Amino acid sequence: MHPQYMLIILATALYTLALFAYTFYNFPWLLSKKKPTVYQVTLRKSDLPIVIVSDLHVGSSRSSYKYFLALLKAVKPTTLVIAGDLIDEKMLVSEKMLKLLKIFSLYAKNVFYTPSTSNHDTAPQPILISLEEDRKRVAIASPILRLCIEGCFSCIYITHGDHASRNGILAHFLETISQKLLLKPFIGGVLRRTLGVNSEDWVIYGHSHKAYFSSFWRSINTGCWVSRTHESMQMALALAICRSSNIDAKLLKLS
Repeated sequence: MHPQYMLIILATALYTLALFAYTFYNFPWLLSKKKPTVYQVTLRKSDLPIVIVSDLHVGSSRSSYKYFLALLKAVKPTTLVIAGDLIDEKMLVSEKMLKLLKIFSLYAKNVFYTPSTSNHDTAPQPILISLEEDRKRVAIASPILRLCIEGCFSCIYITHGDHASRNGILAHFLETISQKLLLKPFIGGVLRRTLGVNSEDWVIYGHSHKAYFSSFWRSINTGCWVSRTHESMQMALALAICRSSNIDAKLLKLS
């Protein structure tokens, strides 16, 4: 065989192997038979309402973190959950991250954080850190936090969302295509299937920077508080309470 054809075949084989390797890396649920670790926390009704936000990207010049902080001071939710990408840096759980969470605890009784597993503020997997001081609680739980409420039959699964696709840009486009063509969420669908979420529980996440709400799929994407070249800022937050013994969740879009 001509050497030129041999090089073409070799290059094609290497490209194919690289494509398969990246696919299985980017979509970890494709080959994994083991479910991600889920940490369950049961709240009292006095811990309501719950406010969930994601992708604040503190440190970016394009972040609206200060606007969110002003909103937090005004609303003062009892329980606040940040679903990943709190800091616009690639770092493990750090003192800087804990300082930010303590700032949030000035305005919320409970502060929970679910770091991403592959993006900006990553955490060892799995991890559960809980600190209590002056009747305030700050907790870091990764990869999945399951919040339940006493007397409420349904619960909320909260995570960053990169279990569905590690690449955030790719996740954004897959969400867009899935929502428009299939009328369903890509990340929410993957999470419900891989975690075995029952039909009454909610799944709330971020990562794709695309705000989304579906009562049918019980899925909410809380958008993002930073603008990027390929996407506009979609500031949003989820609000959850227990009503008639079930979780009642809504998405509030602020931009």
